[in-house]
Amino acid sequence: MSISESVICEFERVLGAENVLRGEAERQSYAYDAALPGLSHPPALALRPESVGQLGEAVRLAYEAGIPMTVRGAGTCLCGGAVCGTEDGIVIVTTGLDRIVEINERNGYAVVEAGVRAGDFAKAVEQKGLFFPPDPGSLPACTLGGAIAENSGGARGLKYGTVKNYVLGLDFFTCAGELARTGARTPKCATGYDLTPLMVGSEGTLGVIARATLKLIPRPEASKTVWAMFSDIADMCAASADILSMGVVPARMEGMDALMLRPVAEAAQSENGQCAGALLVEVDGCLEQAEKEAAKVVRCCKRKGTLSIQVAENAKDGAALWQAHAAILRVAGDKGRAFVLEDATVPRTRIPELGAAIRDMEKTYALDIGVFGHMGDGTMHPVFLFDRRDAAQWERVRQARERLIETALSLDGTLCGEFGAGVLKAALLEREMPPATLALYKSIKKTMDPKHLFNPGKIILE
Repeated sequence: MSISESVICEFERVLGAENVLRGEAERQSYAYDAALPGLSHPPALALRPESVGQLGEAVRLAYEAGIPMTVRGAGTCLCGGAVCGTEDGIVIVTTGLDRIVEINERNGYAVVEAGVRAGDFAKAVEQKGLFFPPDPGSLPACTLGGAIAENSGGARGLKYGTVKNYVLGLDFFTCAGELARTGARTPKCATGYDLTPLMVGSEGTLGVIARATLKLIPRPEASKTVWAMFSDIADMCAASADILSMGVVPARMEGMDALMLRPVAEAAQSENGQCAGALLVEVDGCLEQAEKEAAKVVRCCKRKGTLSIQVAENAKDGAALWQAHAAILRVAGDKGRAFVLEDATVPRTRIPELGAAIRDMEKTYALDIGVFGHMGDGTMHPVFLFDRRDAAQWERVRQARERLIETALSLDGTLCGEFGAGVLKAALLEREMPPATLALYKSIKKTMDPKHLFNPGKIILE
């Protein structure tokens, strides 16, 4: 099937010809996301609605014409979820829906369109003295609609939760192009079935998110950041466990190995020659609480034998360390190598076992694998480095990734801690879910998307 000129003319009538992108260069620019190098598929065309009404009409027209559609925000997705799954499919780009409709300070919520950049939203909320905690690694670029569709996590997940904990309600378009509404603008809502969590993390497979009502909380009065370096990874893991056992719930607690810590070590102006791993820890709350908890973090780290430890003197210095951490993946591109970023989440007490398994993979498959992750919630991100011109090396990366998945599941972990299933792990869900669960998934999909046109090839395979 190819898209007829009459349907394209209808798209142009609704959206304007300038928002129906058909050129080769435009199609190629929407052919990939931030997942595996080489995972790309150009859509037949891309649509860029500029209003909620236009989005609904585009969905209705595409569904009536039997055209598969993939919704895309900024393309920062790490599971192939924003890549068109079929040859004649289209991509609907939501970046034109970029309005913050309301920030309600007194009632603690905001209403936003799907294409609002998460980083811009976080800043706008902060200016009002409020806080939207979810902080995916792609925070400056990703859209809120994409973050909701993927149920994005981030470093603050342990203390503050993930995106799903802040979505009060959604407006989304059904396969008929009709606007459905879930939830409310209140902290409590027990009306009918709770469809909001069904849509959060659905990766565009059940409907198209147009607007969201998001919960906001008061911004913490103060924060303290601690940077600690260790000569042994095991000591770093033990220190993170001790911090939690002391009753401290850090706002963020990031661990990283010797390969990945360099950007933060440079920002902290600390020598890292003998360092095997490091912790970057932020505690927050009222000033007294932040100072007391930072002191506890320091004591825990010193008991495990740190090479060095620093407490940022002020919020600005702490922010500089976290900004350096946000650029941690730049070391993966050193020497022109490509990299694949993976997502392995296990119960936090099993992080040492996962780390040991990754070190064993390095030897078995003759690869360089950097590791960083969220020590408090058990999410680790192995970074597989390789030369994309070396087919044999790429095959070893594939084998190592397969073993990583097996290892995470064997340690009572999950396939998808933060990145979503997308196209990369859709075929693997049966390893984690029993048949009855998968049958329910398929039943829900069939009810909400009978033609299987919403983001085909993701989560549920035909």
